[in-house]
Amino acid sequence: MSHIQCHIVMAAIACLLCAGAQPQETFPYPEEPLEFLLNPVDDGFWVYVPGVDPDTEIVFKKEPEYSGDTVFRNAIRLGGSSSDVIGLACDMTAGTLYLDRNRNLDLTDDGPGLRANVSSAPHYARFANVRIEQLHGNVPVHYTLETAVYSYGSYSVVQSGWIGEVEIDGTPCIMGMADNLDGAFGNGDIFLFDHNQNWGARLSCGNEDRLTLPKWLWFEGRLYCIESGFRLMDGYTALAVSLTPVTEGLMDIAFEGQFVSRVMMTNESQEGVLLDWPQAVLRIPVGIYRAQRIDLLDSFSGYPRYEREITAQHNVLKVGGPVKQTVTATREGVSLNLSYTLQGVDHTEYKPDTLSREARARFEIYQGERSVRTGQFEYG
Repeated sequence: MSHIQCHIVMAAIACLLCAGAQPQETFPYPEEPLEFLLNPVDDGFWVYVPGVDPDTEIVFKKEPEYSGDTVFRNAIRLGGSSSDVIGLACDMTAGTLYLDRNRNLDLTDDGPGLRANVSSAPHYARFANVRIEQLHGNVPVHYTLETAVYSYGSYSVVQSGWIGEVEIDGTPCIMGMADNLDGAFGNGDIFLFDHNQNWGARLSCGNEDRLTLPKWLWFEGRLYCIESGFRLMDGYTALAVSLTPVTEGLMDIAFEGQFVSRVMMTNESQEGVLLDWPQAVLRIPVGIYRAQRIDLLDSFSGYPRYEREITAQHNVLKVGGPVKQTVTATREGVSLNLSYTLQGVDHTEYKPDTLSREARARFEIYQGERSVRTGQFEYG
């Protein structure tokens, strides 16, 4: 085994190590909040919404005639309360879903049932393009879901949201948000924020990312508080978003690291701050923070194992590059098991956004001067 060599090659890493964050110019804060309107879209998001506890008894006053005896009853949770739900019943034999859209416990007056697009009767069925309407502050809001029903419960995924092209101090950006059905934007909802620096840095293995919606956004030397509300337009409901400059109650933190396109941190109240292409010195609201996610060149993501607290007294955030590739080899009988990691300065492991074959690290094993095996690593 002493004569066997392992050579590791990853084209994306070569790009990563050669790239770096571009310097950013700092401008004076605007005096007024920046306001945008985002328009509704039927897909492009993924917000998980659990059903109610399977032990919760769902009783309807009236139900349709089912095709068989296997009927699963559950509900789509609309908010924090277990009673704020839309009841459902799934005829597993026919693969048909009935929703109590008007929430009167009568499943026969809500329109026809929905047919499953994926079914393994009688245990599981999944339904696409499930459309519901909610009133939030007397404003009707339409949602598009994918709903799955199985023997011990259900869950839904909100795929709809709001997206728009916005401009922040001369920088064109794409902004989007998706709601988890409760109508209150915050932790648990999804945020899309993309712009030219991401587009220029993103590698072939990178994706346009959806993140947990933060309360604050640090962007190009400024800190903004994000606020959102529904606005009824002519025939549809838009989402009004304001970015309010924050200049008081802040603390300085120092950033050390390379290739970092994004850091998501949360404080003790689970309020998030998104640091977009962080600079050496940043100002964020006073608090105790932990880094939850780090992105490199908008193409690799890592989730820190060692959650060092960031405070006004311990204010150095050290994440990202330089990165190193590590391969460990262990013998198991006649097999040689190789494990690959891409690791940053804080020991966080990073994986590419897409796990296509082109994004995987490749290896080549030599015995002496002769190549005896080539292949690619499987992430995860």
